[in-house]
Amino acid sequence: MDIADLVIDPAVSAEGVWAEYREGVAFLISSTNTADFALAQERIYGPIIDARASGRDKEWVERAMAEAEVELYCTNILRNWRGLESSGKPLEFSIETAKRLLSQPGAHHVFRFIRNSAARLDLFRAARTDALGKP
Repeated sequence: MDIADLVIDPAVSAEGVWAEYREGVAFLISSTNTADFALAQERIYGPIIDARASGRDKEWVERAMAEAEVELYCTNILRNWRGLESSGKPLEFSIETAKRLLSQPGAHHVFRFIRNSAARLDLFRAARTDALGKP
């Protein structure tokens, strides 16, 4: 592997890239490989982890973690979409609409696509450089 393949672009990672889901449908997603995402994870998951350590029941923890994961990705990773419609009309992106969509049990495959794409380093790669960082 070329060393240049390991370098990601911080601006692209934060601003996002369009990831094609299916023909005509794409999601603008940021990378999970950012300091902001790591901080958001701690902020969102921390109270649930603390509750689990304090003895909260397993079902509550699992439900809270699933809800927190949707919250995390809708507020920190998913930036926009294109090609989605509702009743034949374009569906405008909003965080609340994204949460409703990705919380549906039948939309787990869409959520998995967004989550997996956000972790792909190749989508956020910096411009090719040599091993010394020179273009």
